[in-house]
Amino acid sequence: MKINKYIYYINCLLLLVFIFLGDYISKQAFEGSVYAAYNTGMSFSALSDYPVVLATITSIIILVLIVMIAKAKNYYLGIPLCFVAGGGLGNLNDRFQNYPYYGKGAVIDFINYGFFVGNLADISIVAGIIVFVINYSYVVKHKRTKS
Repeated sequence: MKINKYIYYINCLLLLVFIFLGDYISKQAFEGSVYAAYNTGMSFSALSDYPVVLATITSIIILVLIVMIAKAKNYYLGIPLCFVAGGGLGNLNDRFQNYPYYGKGAVIDFINYGFFVGNLADISIVAGIIVFVINYSYVVKHKRTKS
């Protein structure tokens, strides 16, 4: 499906802003509550001893995602990447905004899944990756049957 690039870029920008603001507002509502957990690492507190490295890696991944979004040939591949980038921006914002700041801060997690704690940005990232993999598999399969 050929897409109108301007409409696509506007939709991606709106989606990024929507995910970022939703994540930000939800974290502000739970900050300081008994449900909030502060994680300086990533999933399951991995790399928690290296918050600056984690913030740098996250920044690079977000930049790569933005390039991939800009080069996407269709909505099916671009929109899920917006979910991943939006969630990544939400968590990266926490790392720069929360103590001790400047890329060393902690991400606020407040949704208890039983075996780990997360936030809306994490949901956005996981959902975006799952939908991207499914859509990418479909696009590749569809191209093979067309050839």
